[in-house]
Amino acid sequence: MNTKPSHGPIHFRSPAKILWRTVRGMIPHKTKRGEAALARLKAYEVVTPPYDRTKRMVIPDALKVLRLQPGHKYCLLGQLSKEVGWNYYDTIRR
Repeated sequence: MNTKPSHGPIHFRSPAKILWRTVRGMIPHKTKRGEAALARLKAYEVVTPPYDRTKRMVIPDALKVLRLQPGHKYCLLGQLSKEVGWNYYDTIRR
């Protein structure tokens, strides 16, 4: 075989990078317009300092209890990251 595993596909483990890669697959990232849109995307694992002091709001229409049908499966991005090897899940949870 002429392949080297260390040069294989990169699998991101942090939730921010998983979200970034998912969104990248949904936009035309090979065009200028898509590249500009991807450059504007910002994803964080924690609430950033300007927003950590503001009051949090709950949007009733977005609650998973109301949006998901009974029996439908779902997963949380942080939990998925932990299962694929992200080491900072417990640190961020605090």
